Amino acid sequence: MKSSINLIAALILSFTILVMGCEEDFNNSSGKLIETPTEILNAPDTLIYDQKNYVLDCFIWRDFMPPLQEQDGSSMMVSVDLVSADSTQISPNLSLEYLWVIHGVETWATLFENEERPNYSFKINAISRDGPKWEVFDSVHVVVRIAANDEIFMLRSLNQVISRTD
Repeated sequence: MKSSINLIAALILSFTILVMGCEEDFNNSSGKLIETPTEILNAPDTLIYDQKNYVLDCFIWRDFMPPLQEQDGSSMMVSVDLVSADSTQISPNLSLEYLWVIHGVETWATLFENEERPNYSFKINAISRDGPKWEVFDSVHVVVRIAANDEIFMLRSLNQVISRTD
């Protein structure tokens, strides 16, 4: 009986550690490279919320404009728009929370910057900076976590090209 209780306690502790480890990947504000969480790979490319379709519009780039201190260019930056597919007003309940950029077997996981962005009725914009220095013109996949009241959604945009600004 005592060994059964110890086994159950060990299983509960292991599960708790596993869940907390995954939560760290989802909430790390410093932006780091992680193994790609399998749960984000199957995110849809269209979100249906409140009888409207939403998609992502992404711009990913590295800056090579002078007077940059770094000759090999800036860290990667990602601007994400959550767009109402029919250009009608976006639900005020939606917010962009978290970003994953998948490059082969590596994934950059980060929170979006906490800054004021342009306000449009048909889209929400968020940005992340200080990403890895992956090669320009490489293709990546973008996945975002979206909050809507007490609900969480994932949404993806595949085959996005890392641009170069000069």
